[in-house]
Order: sequence, then C-alpha cells, then structure tokens
Amino acid sequence: MPAQPEFLAMPAAQVRHPLLKGRQPVAGLWFPSDWFDEAARAHRIVDAWRAGAQAFRFAEGDLLRFAVPVSLDCDHATGWPLRREGQALCSAELDLAERTGLPPADVWLVNGGEVLALRIAQAEPLDPSLWLALGPALFDTFDCRETLPEPVVLDADGHTLREVLGDAVPPASAAQAEFLKAMTERAQREKVLKQVNAGPGATPGSSRRDGGMGMSMRTVAWLAGIAAALFFARALFNALESPSTPAGAQTRAHAATSQVDTSSLWVSLIVFGLALLLAWWGLRKNAGDAARAPSRTKPRPGARSPKSLKQRGTAQPGRSRWRDWMARLAITSRLSRLLGRQQAAYLSRMLKMFDDGDLEQALRHAIPLGGDAQSLGQAFGTPGPRNDLSLSGSLGQNSSISLGNDFEAHLRQLYRKTYEKLDREGRIDEAVFVLAELLQARQEALDYLEKHQRHAQAAELALAWDWPPAVIVRLLCLAGDWRRALAVARRDNAFASAVLQMQERWPDAANRLREEWGQALAQQGEWLKAVDAVWPVAALREQAAAWLLAAEAAGGQLAARALVQRALLLPDTLQACAARLRSLRDDPSLHGERAALAVALNAASGHTDASRGLVAVLMPALLADQSQGLGRLDKKALQSLMRLNADTLLQADLPGGELPGIEAKPLAKQSTMLTFEAPAAGVHAVLDAVLLDEGRYLIATGEAGAVMTDNTGRVLARFAVPAYRLVVAHSGQLALALAQRDGLWRVSRIDLVQRQVSDLGLSEIDHFAGEFDGIGWTVARGRRIQVIDTGRSLQDVLWQVSDLPGVVTDLLVTREVEQFVVDDESLGPCLWRYQCPQRRLLSREPLAISARELSRRLLHPQSIPLSLSGEYVEDGRFELNWLGLGGMNGRVRFSTTDASELQSWIDRDWLVLRPPDAPRDVLLYQLRGGSVGASVAWPLDAAVHARPVTNGWLLFDDQGRVLHLDIERSTTVGFAIR
Repeated sequence: MPAQPEFLAMPAAQVRHPLLKGRQPVAGLWFPSDWFDEAARAHRIVDAWRAGAQAFRFAEGDLLRFAVPVSLDCDHATGWPLRREGQALCSAELDLAERTGLPPADVWLVNGGEVLALRIAQAEPLDPSLWLALGPALFDTFDCRETLPEPVVLDADGHTLREVLGDAVPPASAAQAEFLKAMTERAQREKVLKQVNAGPGATPGSSRRDGGMGMSMRTVAWLAGIAAALFFARALFNALESPSTPAGAQTRAHAATSQVDTSSLWVSLIVFGLALLLAWWGLRKNAGDAARAPSRTKPRPGARSPKSLKQRGTAQPGRSRWRDWMARLAITSRLSRLLGRQQAAYLSRMLKMFDDGDLEQALRHAIPLGGDAQSLGQAFGTPGPRNDLSLSGSLGQNSSISLGNDFEAHLRQLYRKTYEKLDREGRIDEAVFVLAELLQARQEALDYLEKHQRHAQAAELALAWDWPPAVIVRLLCLAGDWRRALAVARRDNAFASAVLQMQERWPDAANRLREEWGQALAQQGEWLKAVDAVWPVAALREQAAAWLLAAEAAGGQLAARALVQRALLLPDTLQACAARLRSLRDDPSLHGERAALAVALNAASGHTDASRGLVAVLMPALLADQSQGLGRLDKKALQSLMRLNADTLLQADLPGGELPGIEAKPLAKQSTMLTFEAPAAGVHAVLDAVLLDEGRYLIATGEAGAVMTDNTGRVLARFAVPAYRLVVAHSGQLALALAQRDGLWRVSRIDLVQRQVSDLGLSEIDHFAGEFDGIGWTVARGRRIQVIDTGRSLQDVLWQVSDLPGVVTDLLVTREVEQFVVDDESLGPCLWRYQCPQRRLLSREPLAISARELSRRLLHPQSIPLSLSGEYVEDGRFELNWLGLGGMNGRVRFSTTDASELQSWIDRDWLVLRPPDAPRDVLLYQLRGGSVGASVAWPLDAAVHARPVTNGWLLFDDQGRVLHLDIERSTTVGFAIR
C-alpha cells in the first residue's frame, strides 16, 4: 500500500510569497485533481509539454516536470507553476528559514495554511503519447473570409499632471469663464496664422498642402486689415487731439484743420500702400521659394494613436517670422505703447496676487519662464489665466512676452521662493507645478516627485515629456507598472542603463528587471549576453547555466564562444567539455570555430586558469590555421593570445621571425577585376538566403521549408514551415520565415539554437524589414509604420506612426536608421528617416523623379537614396548612371534591348547589377568611382537574386545555387541545395 502524502501545518503568514507571480523560470506545473478532471488534466499536460519532460500522477493531482526550467508568465500558466528549491519543486518562493521546517520531499505544495509534501516514488508515471490519436496529416489552411484581429498597441503614453492628480488641483473660478473664452479665440487665431505662415521656419506639424499662393493671399487680407486699423486709429487720434474752439474761431481754424485732415489721410494711404507692397513682395518670394527649394520643407511627424507608444521628438522649429515683423511694426508705431501697457497691467496684477498670498490665482496667471525650448517670438496679447494647474505634455515652443533680463530674474526668484514655501507647507502638487511649468525645471520636478515616493506620477510625466528611456523604465518599475516598463525597455533596449540606475537603491526591483533583461536577450538569440546579464544575481545562475548549455548544444561558433564563457564563470566544470576541446584541437575543418574562440578569449577580461588553459590547448592548432591561410587573426591578435599563456616550451618551438598573421586584401583594394564562377546546380529552388555566422546559412525553399546548412551545403537542421522570405535577427540565432497566403503573410519564428519553431499567425503586411533585433520587427501597413513584438505573436505593437500622409511604398531598416518612402498626397514621394533605437524622426525630404527611360531609387543604408537612371546613347548601347552623396557616382554602358529587365541591388559600398542580355554575368561596381570589382559568371537561364550580408553578398537562384562573396577577403564559397 503506497504511503500517504505528508501534510505539515504552516500558517500562510509565515510564507512571504505563497504564490509565484510574473515571469519566472518554471521547473514544473501542478494540476490539482480537485480543480480539473482526468481528461482536462491530460489536455493541459499535452499543451504544456516540452522536450524531455516527465509526467506523474498522484491521488491529489498530476505533475509535469520539465527537463530544464522554462520561462513562463506565472499569472497565465495552465497549472500551478513550480520553481526549483534545491532538489525539490515548490509552488511558493521560500527563503532559507521557511525551508528549514519542511520534511524531505520531491514536491512541496503550499495551499492555505498547509504544505503538502510529495515524493516521486509514490506517483504513477504517465505516457502522454498514449493519449494522442493517430490520423491523416493536417495541412496548413486558413479561411481568408475571417477577419484578422486588430493589433494591440501597448499603452505607454504619459499624462499631464492634471490627469494624474484628478481633483487634487481645483478648477478655475467661474469668474474667469469670460476671459478664458476670449483666450481660446485668440489661440485659434494664432493657430491659423501659424498655418498661414508655414515655411522654412515652420514647425514639423505645419501643413504645406495649400501651397505658397494660398498662404500669401491670407497674408494680403491680414495686412490690409492692419492698414485699415491704422487709418481709423490715426483719424481717431487726430480727432481727440483737436481742441474745442468757439464759434468765432472756426473760420480761422478751418484752414489749419483741413490741412491736418489732408495730411492724416495721405499718411494713412501711404501706410496702406506700403502694406500692400509688402504683401505683394511676400507673395512673389513664397512662390519663388516653393519652386527653388522644395527640399527644405520640414517633416511632419505622423500623429500617433491615443494608445500608441509615444513618438520621439523632432528638431525644434525656428522663430515665427510674422511675430518678428509685428514686433518691429509695433515698435515703430503707437501700438507699442498700447501692447506694453496691457502686458504691464497683467504682470502687475499677477505680482499682486503673489504679494497677497493668493497662490491659487497667482499660479493660474503666472507666466512660464524660458526653458530649453526657444521662443516663437513676441506675443501680441495679454496672457490668460490657466483653467487648471496641469502641466503641458510636450517640449514645444510658445510665444513669449519681452520682459527683460532684470524682470525675468526677479520672476525666477519669485517662483523659486514660491516653490520653497509650497514645499515647506507640504503642498507637493503645486510645488511640482511651479518647478515643471513655471521654472521649466522638469528634471528637478521628477526628482522631487521621486523624493516623495510619487513614482507613478513621475513616470507619467517622464513619458509625456519623452525623457530618456532608462529614466522612464526606472520610474515605471518603481511605480509597479511592470508591463509598460518592459514594453519601453524592449522597444528602446534600455535594460542595461535602467538596471544600473536601480542597483544601489532598489536592489530587488533591479534584480527582477535584470531577470527580464536576460529573458529578452535570450529571446533575441543573444544567449551569452543573457548569461552575463543575470550572472550577478546568485538566484538566477541556474537559469544562466541552462542558457549556457543551450548555447553549447547549438554547435558552431556560438558553442565555441560558450566554452570561453564557461571557463570564465564556471572554471571547475570545464573538464566536462574535454571531448569538445579535443575535437576543436584536432579537426582541421573547425578552423572557423577556433578563430571565434580566439576572438572571444582576446575580448574577455578577468581570465582564470581555465581560460588560460584553453589557449594552451588550442594555440598549436591556431598557428597551423594561420600558416595554411585558414586563420582569421592578425599579428596583433596572435600576440595577445600568446601573452595569455606564457608557455616557454611553445615559444621555443616557434620558428624565428614574426607570427603568421593573416592580412586580408579587400575587394575594393584589388588592382584588377576578379572573376568567379557560379556553383553547380542543386535540386531545390532557393527563394531566399541569409548568413547566420561564418560558415552557416539559412535557406528558404518554399513549401519544402527552411534548412540550415554549412558552407559545403551539408544540412545541419530542417524546419518544417513554409518559407519564401527570411528575416534574420542581428544575433544570427533567430529568424522569421514568411509565406504569402492570399494577400496575407504567415509568419513563423525559428529558434536556431533550440531548433524550435513557433507559429506567430497571419498578418496583413505590405512591406517589412529584412532584419530585426530578435524582438521588434518593423513593418508597413498602408499608411501605418509599426514595430511588432515577435516574442509570442504579431498582435503586440511596440511603436507606430498611424496616420502618414500617404502609403508606404518602400522601406529599409538597419541597426542605426530606418527609412521609409511615403507617397505623400501633396508633395509626392518623400523619404522619412528615423534614428534607432529610439526612432526619433531625423528628416522628411521630397524625392526627385527623373523623366529618363530608366529611373529607379535604391535606398542606401547610410545616406540618401541612390538615383539610378539611364537612356540609350548614340552607339545604340544603354548608358546607366547613378548619383548619391559622398562621391557615390558612376557610369556604365552595356548592350540590351530591354533595359527595364535590369536587376540591381546596393549596400554601403557596392552596386550589384545583372544586365538582361547575354552573357548576363553578375557584376559588382564600387559606388564611389564606378570601377568594377568582380564578375560572377552565372547561367543564362537561372533567375538569380542578391542579398547583402555582413561581410559581402549572397547570390542564389531558382536552380539551387548559393554563392557567398566575401568582399573583405576577396574570396567566394559556393554550394548547392540538394
């Protein structure tokens, strides 16, 4: 008779963390029998199954134990998540004191005031394969009549202080309603004037769709109104200045009065004429500027959805010209005294409110001082009181009142004293308002809120003000808003800086963020960086060891670098890798892995005896690789390795002279054109190909799936997902496989290390980036640009621009910049450029359109698009020209009957062409100068494609050929897919 499980009374209050929360490494799942019947438990076990897992049945429920811990969201797990506590599994996070009183067991289940202790020996092993019904194979199908769900745009926008505090700040008094209405009308008029005067100094949001003619006509009407006002003002002034005269004196004064009236009329007419002349001159100038310099139009950043991640700020606009012109006009006319009196009276009333201690009204009437943002120019109206004490949510520009340095210094001192008084009285909300809105000391305002433990309010303001991502992540973490904190950190890659900011003062929060950082790096395929990220936390080293094992099992250069990591972090365990080390030492074909290990050793710090021992084992093989021309190390790198292990015997065995370093000669420095041959044909058509690391490739073969091969064409792994296009992660350890399905794209995520595939679903995508960071993938959908979180599905959007002025027709994404060609409805094709990783809008420029017979735009990864154009010349041949910045220009002539069939690709330095007629060789031209560097003979009947990679180009065709042209070493590697 099996032994009964052991129950131990333990008050729940004694367990600080009775449940597992958030994302954690889960070692198993528990399915209690009083929650689920047998069929439901079996279904959940099958859904949660992982390779190498084991299942057991107890009377109290079923246990699923994973071979290695799996990162799961404990709040949404299908069963009770269990973590590893020593050699046992536990449903709670226990400290040493809590574990002391527990009996020995394999499983501890904390439920209420009891702990259930179970032993695996008492359970019945389960075989889930017996629950699976065999049947015909299922084919991938999708009902295209179904409506795809809308992506979920993560809410990472901030709010103004008024929205955060609610009723903590009283609204404006009813007596101000009349004045607020007048100020609203004034603001609307100024907004119209800004749109009218949009031009080189306009804001990025200014519209240019009315053209220069419409703007100048409004200016004419506006100036005509000013002239008319001056005429009536002068007439009224003269009438008030005329003294009263008796009836007898009217005749004597008639001549003088008529003379004054006549002169007044002529002066007013002259002013009116000058205004019309100025308007006509502005009309001509605007039309000329629009014709001569369309490229100076400033970009209008796309507005964002109310729930989208906040778009980054753009370049600040210049001062409004109409304000400067009006200021000069006011100075030279009697209007200046009127404007000065109005503003002086307003300031006097405001200062009196401060003197009387009426801070509520004083703060509503107070004038913000200049911060980092520049002024738009002189304001022509009295400031209005605030409806509330909310903070503006942007760092934009405003009009200003000319106060003078002395008075501005006085106001600054007054505001500072007011802040100190509010702080002493504990009126934190008003004190923050003075700091952020009046003094424009926004960082000080955030520090003040943080000092008073108001992290949630500080986080909202930091988001609204577009503060540095690390500050936003830190504040959101301290506020407990981990969902948005992780969204911002994943979007902007801000984990490292945020962890450093939190480590000293908030170690628990920093450790949790460090764990999420490691999980994000593992998702990106940066396994060794994930190990480094979590290693400082002792509780996370088990997970780090699991990642290290996964990297070693992947093989290739990643496994070689993982050996260095093991030698540095776990030197006592390196003996277990003796077989792998012998293989690296003795196998001549593993020269690439040896070179990767040597580079990792040179880059490492804090060497151990084990890491120095690696040098002693592999140095003879490395020197042999160098002498045979197979190495990848220069003389400096070899000398650095020799210093790591001062082996006197090895030094004595070395031949005299210098070490055999490899000095590669790039293709650009070759004195003559190099010629290469395409490899033999294969069996499967190659639809796309990417370079993973040196000597490893991922090949897309359509419905036959994706295959990972080495540089000889030997298949290392197969992935049974349809693959027509590939998107590779920067780490080279992840990829997305895409297949088109009736206007939609099916996207699958391939983990090349763990050899796992996950289906992300279908999505309507027009254009997409060919590379990504392993998490955020940039796509274009109509008028929208989106960055999708590919961790689990295609439904989470990290960032977007949702209402572009036209449809996106092309895009190019690199680690440094993202470029989009938008077919603007008013300006035509425009290039939008964003700086990564924060995605700040750099520029928006119209693109020229050529009227030549052949005209193309090729997006350059670092500069403006390359203009490719051509036409037939006198000798009947076709002349192709290209033009870009930085000396990127060239010309080539070739014979063809249909130039439209010309194939072309570019990268940073090279233009790859394949003419449409025989011999149809693939030619590589230098963008700067136009000299041909290499020619690759390719069969006439093969449809060849090219793709730039880190160190050169990949050429592949529909007959199974793949050629890797290394432009750094001027070598090629070719193989066939069979």
